[in-house]
Amino acid sequence: MRAAYLTGPEQIDLGEFALPEPGPGRIRIAVESCGICGSNLHGWRHPELGITKGDGPEPGAAGHEIAGTLEDGTLVVVEPNLTGACGACAACESGTAWFCRNRTTVPSWGFADAMVVPEAAVFAVPAGVAPATATLTEPLACAVHAFRWSFTGRTRGLEGLTVAVLGSGVAGLLTQVTAREMGAATVLASARYPHQAVMSAALGADEVVDSGEAADRFRRAGPDVVVEAVGGTAPTFGEALRIVAPAGEVIGLGLFDIAQSLDVRRSIFREQRLFFPVTYGLLDGVHDYDVALAILGRRRDDLDDLITHRFPLDEVAEAFRSAADKTRGGLRTVVGP
Repeated sequence: MRAAYLTGPEQIDLGEFALPEPGPGRIRIAVESCGICGSNLHGWRHPELGITKGDGPEPGAAGHEIAGTLEDGTLVVVEPNLTGACGACAACESGTAWFCRNRTTVPSWGFADAMVVPEAAVFAVPAGVAPATATLTEPLACAVHAFRWSFTGRTRGLEGLTVAVLGSGVAGLLTQVTAREMGAATVLASARYPHQAVMSAALGADEVVDSGEAADRFRRAGPDVVVEAVGGTAPTFGEALRIVAPAGEVIGLGLFDIAQSLDVRRSIFREQRLFFPVTYGLLDGVHDYDVALAILGRRRDDLDDLITHRFPLDEVAEAFRSAADKTRGGLRTVVGP
């Protein structure tokens, strides 16, 4: 089988690997599509800053936004945390498999022809959703998790609130959609590129402004929740802290390349709350993936338009270069067989 692996900074190569036979409780899927997301690009540029540790392929680097088919033709998505989790430790039993201390290594991730994963890691996709669009389930689940597990989400929900999202890459756009689907009264968004602004408006943001103007404009609006969805080298973490209303909450989704500063004194006097969600899990008996898939089913026609670039697996290196170049007008790049 073919699979892609990171071999150095901005270097991803296709190689061969032996796909194991499915054992008890495990299942084989043929990969139909795998998305390239911000954490993929982060790991591609800076493998030394990997968000996970281990001696094998990492989901943050080698493709974790996966849609594939079972032998009976059922289209499914893979929940990455459950692929190597033990299922028996305190973290797994509490629904936070990301923190599993007994994780096993998966031979390959989604930039591959096929995978063997635990049956528990597989979720069926709603009817009518295409494989490329189904890859949005994972980043959509990140947005769902960000709101469901936040202080605001747990204590009062988003009904009637104003939510500002800094960034209109795919993560930011899906966060905007999720905020609306979870009841936000007003959704504000910033965008760096014109094509991002157009898509943000098309997906229902009430106001979309240039990223350079967002801090001043949104500060006057006083949003109850601000989501930072840019990361990298952007100044958006500090902007989020300045924008959010007193007693509001800042949710940090973006992965930054360097440490960020926090004026604790100012945050104390404004009684700010900070939440840094990392992936997804099981809350009150409902998995974030289930919520994300329900949203995907309702909004599939809108979300189809996020898929702007497609590459075959043997062009995975070019796919990464294309996804990294935001000037090409792309939103979502996917890799398929």
